[in-house]
Amino acid sequence: NNDKLGRIDRLWISEKEAVILDYKTSISPPKSLEEVPNDYRIQLSEYGKSIQAIYKNHQIRTFLLWTEG
Repeated sequence: NNDKLGRIDRLWISEKEAVILDYKTSISPPKSLEEVPNDYRIQLSEYGKSIQAIYKNHQIRTFLLWTEG
């Protein structure tokens, strides 16, 4: 079974848009999009699909916010 449980850190819903924000902590955050681990990209994609299923007419935007830790 490939089901995974995830938790969206922040979700903003407006009339036309849903914004998903996921926090990540790292001593050395990626300096470019290409350096973002694929697992994080997949995670945001899955979050986006889940929210799109609920808010079918909304534009879905996903973001990672890196904090230094």
